[in-house]
Order: sequence, then C-alpha cells, then structure tokens
Amino acid sequence: MHRLTMPRQRLRNLIQKQPAATPYLPLVHTTDVYRMTNVLEDGVLEPRECDVFKGEPLLYFFYGRPSYRINSNEGATGLDHYLPVCILFRSNAVAPIKRIFPFDSGGFHRALYADAFHKDMRLDDFGLEPNTDTPGRVISLFFESADAYLRARSAPAVSLDPSELEAKSYLALISQRLSNTMDNRVSGIELQFEGPLAIDGAIEAIILPDTLYCSPFIQSKLTRSKIEALPYPQIDRQRPSEYVTKIFDLCFEYYRRSGLMK
Repeated sequence: MHRLTMPRQRLRNLIQKQPAATPYLPLVHTTDVYRMTNVLEDGVLEPRECDVFKGEPLLYFFYGRPSYRINSNEGATGLDHYLPVCILFRSNAVAPIKRIFPFDSGGFHRALYADAFHKDMRLDDFGLEPNTDTPGRVISLFFESADAYLRARSAPAVSLDPSELEAKSYLALISQRLSNTMDNRVSGIELQFEGPLAIDGAIEAIILPDTLYCSPFIQSKLTRSKIEALPYPQIDRQRPSEYVTKIFDLCFEYYRRSGLMK
C-alpha cells in the first residue's frame, strides 16, 4: 500500500541549513544533433514528456555535469543525427525551477538505487527546494567542493544525525566504489524546468560534433548569440554513447579555462 501522507521533508530541511558551495556551475542539457539544429533554428528549447512525470512536458538538466547518455540504445552509425550535443546554460538562465533532486530521478523510478533505500521511501521524499543555490548546498554537505562534485567524489566523512534517513541513503548511494550497473548519474544533481525555454542570451557553450560545427548556418547562429563552440571529432560507425568520455573532457577543460575547476 502506498503512503498517503505528504513527502518527507527531512532531506530538504537538512540541505536548506547548509552554506552554498561556490562557484556556481552551468546547467547542462543533453540532446542530439537533429534536435539541436532545430533548437538553433527556432530559438527555443521545447520540453518533452518522460516516463517519470507523466503528463508533464519538462526540460531536464544536470548541474555542472554532462552526465545524461542520449540515444544510449542506438547502434553504430555514420550519420550525425543521433550524436550527442551538450548545451551549457548559465546557472541563472533557467527559472523558475520546477523540481530539484540530488540524483537522476529516472534511476530512482527504475529502482536502480533500491539497495540504498527503504522500500517505503518515495521519489518525492528526495525533492529539494527549487532554488538556484540548492545544488551548492548539496555539494557543501556531501562533496565539500564543486571540483569534487564534478569528479563524482563524495566527501570522505559526512556527519549525519541517525534520524536523517534519506540523507544516509543518499550518502550510501554516492559513496559506492565497487563495480555495478550505476554510473555517475547517481550523484548528479537534477533540475527540471517547465519549458519552453528561449535560448537567446541563456547559453554559455555547446559541445557538439565537429561535422555540425563545420556548418556555416550553425557557426552563424553560435557567433550571433556569442556561444562558445566546443567541438569533438566525429568518427564514422561509432555509437552515440561512445562519445561520453570526450564530452566530459571538453566540458572540464572549459571549466578550467573559466576558473570553475582546478
């Protein structure tokens, strides 16, 4: 039987008591070449429905990390259409925020984190205050620094009251070091926006395949909007999911140049 009471507020209240770690990081939205081309043409990022919050078209972002694996089930291809593109939005450009979770909500929905949680815990029990400084508060308690968060390295010691059961579950989840099926999305702070979202003046940089960047149309759009392009080499007959490491490298290199990461 499902619990009929309101969501637990323990984790939300605990996070609100923490100082916000700085620097503030961009919000990263992952899409693909086809959709990104349409976004640049239309000037708007449109929300899409998902399996978790049915009936709510939403835009999803990860705080600072390009963690989402777009088109992970697509096979090897020589076409650009499904290749990943990561848009780095300015942290204050996505407002008002609809929801924030300290992890990928889809992973919770698919019970990928079940070993760390009590069976009566609900996703809403982990919902955080939808403010721009909330991710920094999560980081200060569980990671200690933005640099450690970006590397998905939890703090070596976190002191929690025994009654902070949701916080203890989250700490157990992000502290796992052994091989399993979970990737760094277990500690990626997720933000949701109830779009559509106009992109003019909102984007810092875009990570995209070099084949797309070679387009005069794309270059003109990026130049006009003062968006920095971070191209990666496209390799024929490679799966979209195989570009993840290169995308992280480009993202972190950009952060280092911007003074956001050591």
